[in-house]
This record gives sequence, structure tokens and C-alpha cells, in this order.
Amino acid sequence: RKQAPISPGTNGGLGGGGGLGAGRSGMEEVDETRRVQQALSTAFAILMSSWQSSKDMNVRIGAMETLGHLCLVIPKDLFLTNADALLELLVNLLTRQSAASYSLPPVRLMRGLCLLLQACIDADPEILLLENALQTLTSTMFAWTVSSGPLQHLQGSLGTESLQSQ
Repeated sequence: RKQAPISPGTNGGLGGGGGLGAGRSGMEEVDETRRVQQALSTAFAILMSSWQSSKDMNVRIGAMETLGHLCLVIPKDLFLTNADALLELLVNLLTRQSAASYSLPPVRLMRGLCLLLQACIDADPEILLLENALQTLTSTMFAWTVSSGPLQHLQGSLGTESLQSQ
């Protein structure tokens, strides 16, 4: 028995036992994947070029979190082209945020950082070994954590020696 093809207006669209894309040909799936990657790449490019002009720290932090998420789903070549600049921007934002606040960094900023580092590891683990920004990032995060934790209350030479030995 021959089945009628499923059109978008019929009842068989996404449901019906075949799973997502069951009625699609391989070429349609490739085209859909290409369109999604192009949309994500465009969103990444727009966000990369526009967030830095914002004076609002919450907008900047939100943009870094979003860029972290996008780093995991954009094409690898686009990520590798922008990884150095993005890592440098993130380190600069973290450095500014740590100088302005004695509390721990915002969770959204840390999530963006973690996602960016995961994307680096997924794309090319050597990126992190070659980047000077990683040393700055580690130093900034360590100093920020120490200054906002219980060691901030140590006074005198004992406290200074403890921090310098770390």
C-alpha cells in the first residue's frame, strides 16, 4: 500500500512515530542543518561585534554567557577564528569585574567562561596551552576567590606570606 507524502499542513508533521525529520530526505536535513549553522553563525557575529559598546555590566555579562553557549554550536572554523579574541575579551571583563567587586563572580559570567573553555578543549586543546590569557585568567580567578573568601581577613605578615606561597 502506498502512503501519501506528509506535508507541513497535515497531521503527520513532527509526530506520528517516525521521529523528528522522518518525512525528510537526507538533502532536506543537510539544508536544514546548513540554515541553522548559518543562523547561529550570524547571531555569533552580531553579538561579537555589538556587546562591547554597551556600558551596562549586566548586558556585557549576559553577552559573554550567550557567546559561551554559541561557541559550542557554531562551526569549528568560525570558533577557531574568534577564540583568541573572545578569550582575551572574557579575561578583560573578568579582570574589570574582579577589580569592581569583592564578592565572587556572577554565575552567568562563570558559565560563559566554562562554556568557552569547553569549546576550546573540544576544538583544539592546544589553544589553551598557547594562550597567555589563560595564565592571566587563572591568576585573576585565584586572586578573586582568595580576596572574597576567608583568607581576606588574615592580617599582617602571616596573611601576606600565606597568599604569596599559593
